[in-house]
Amino acid sequence: MRKNNSTETESGQSSSMNRRTFLELSAAGAAMPWALAVPSAAASGKEYPAIPALADLASARIAHRYTDLYSTPATQNEWGYCKAAKSVSGITAISFPPFGCCGVPEMPWSPGFLLTCELFLDGRVLMAHPAPAGEVAYTWYPHRIVRESTAAGLHVTTQTFMPSKSRSVAESIAIMNTSGERCTLKLGFDLRAGVAAKKGPWFTYSPGEGDNRITWVAPRGCLVFEAQHSKAVSVQGVMPRADRVEDGRMLVYDLALNPGETRTFNYFNVIDEDRDEALELYDRGQANFNAFLEENERVFTGLIRSAFTPGNSDFSGHLPQLVTRDESLWKVYAAGFTNLLFCRRAATNSAYGNTYITLGGRVLPTLSFPWDTSLASLSLAMLDPLALRRLVENWLVQDMHQHLATDYLTGQGVGPWYAVNDYAILRCA
Repeated sequence: MRKNNSTETESGQSSSMNRRTFLELSAAGAAMPWALAVPSAAASGKEYPAIPALADLASARIAHRYTDLYSTPATQNEWGYCKAAKSVSGITAISFPPFGCCGVPEMPWSPGFLLTCELFLDGRVLMAHPAPAGEVAYTWYPHRIVRESTAAGLHVTTQTFMPSKSRSVAESIAIMNTSGERCTLKLGFDLRAGVAAKKGPWFTYSPGEGDNRITWVAPRGCLVFEAQHSKAVSVQGVMPRADRVEDGRMLVYDLALNPGETRTFNYFNVIDEDRDEALELYDRGQANFNAFLEENERVFTGLIRSAFTPGNSDFSGHLPQLVTRDESLWKVYAAGFTNLLFCRRAATNSAYGNTYITLGGRVLPTLSFPWDTSLASLSLAMLDPLALRRLVENWLVQDMHQHLATDYLTGQGVGPWYAVNDYAILRCA
């Protein structure tokens, strides 16, 4: 007897129907009436890629001034994420649970989220220079964030990324003289950390300590930030090595740039439990910076291909490949996928293995909510059904009549009850 999922119809014909086929037909059935009823003005002769490249998934280039109200993009790897600040180089909210860096220090009159790698020009924060200095253009890619800004005859371009399977953040900073004449300048990188470790369940913000011990390691050109109330270290530095350190944490360079000349600086931040291991990883990161940048692109390219390939090694399922000439339809489908890609966590210390968090950026870095997960449950059931099943099983064990989400570090439920939980879990199942 052949073991398959076929059933006999009344006419005696064989009909193949399994869970995945049912899900695919459900998705197609939901979209079909809309697609037939609303002819798209975006349809063209161009066929959009069934398996998108990184550039295909990039955001539009969006420029903002500092005083605008907007949410900055975030980037991620398998173990955590970080958030771009409202500047061309600043980084904040670095979360590699159980470690947090540039989170909210627990102290009286806390300043809120700290910023690191903030750029100063001639003793003044770059964003505070006269216009157009206050404007930053952002372009988000699945594997990095590109930012651009112009100030005082300089054009600054940064690429922020997180090396694969590493508790580290990297950024290249390219500074080009566009003034048309030779210039001399004092360039500063203001580094901060507030690094901390929190072993128990996380809830809202990344943890932070306001009294890190800071040590300048001159031979390596880096600062070591050490937590005093938990076992956590952040090693941060910029290469080439700074000319000096000012105010305990500002790496300073005296530069002379010819017209059209570009200087590139590489920032690297390693977060770990052990100081010596963090220093070793920092040295390796700076020595192989370009290799890490290239690897980052390869890893994400492979991850995207896996997501649309049956029998891949990254997900327990795969998504259908959309073949279309309709730009609007393709963009909606691609946006849904990039959301799942960003929320994916393959942390080795996860209580329930590979999983998908609800939010990314500044808050709730370890939590999965039944409500939000249910909204993406159809896609998750096709892309990563085992991860979705583990979430549902954990919610049933944790008694979600008492909580709103679970924390992947511990598997424990957190927060108050949400009335939608029963329906949401049923929908995910």
